[in-house]
Amino acid sequence: MESKGPIFKEGAVCKRKLSTRSIVVENGPMVVLWVLTGTLIFNIGWFYTLLFAIYIPFSVLWFWRFICTYCANYDTGCCPSGYGKAAAKLFLFRDEKKFKQAFNMNMPMVLPYWILPLLAGGYIIYMTYPSVPIWLWMVFIAAMVDGFVILPYLSRQVACSDCLVRDDCPWAAEGGKSKTHGF
Repeated sequence: MESKGPIFKEGAVCKRKLSTRSIVVENGPMVVLWVLTGTLIFNIGWFYTLLFAIYIPFSVLWFWRFICTYCANYDTGCCPSGYGKAAAKLFLFRDEKKFKQAFNMNMPMVLPYWILPLLAGGYIIYMTYPSVPIWLWMVFIAAMVDGFVILPYLSRQVACSDCLVRDDCPWAAEGGKSKTHGF
């Protein structure tokens, strides 16, 4: 049965307020990764880029529906990405006690954000080496730095730092290390 909204742990106080800045800081690097990945994929074929462009909004909607609707930050200003508010406009709240399960079960939907630039870049380098254009090397390296350095750092230092569900989230835990993913 769906409830009407989240119930925070006793004494929990949201220290952040949703702002344009928090939305840009939280989502900007992901948008950059999408653009860099799209650029790499385009060099393999425009059709694959079209599929990737369709996948992006689908995966975001999936995240909102199958992860955000179980989060205690649902429909609050406490979610720095704004996903909690966006999810509330489209989907009903679920049982926050099942957040860990929902998170772990649905995270594979967004793993291609990190896998595709690695595969596309690796494929391009393999197929065109040693004459890989310098700009493609730069796009590939930028995607790797964004996806594997900047995004995880911002998640730990900004998004997860004072999140009300940090202790229940498989991605974040005490000391910035995930119990599930080892980050």
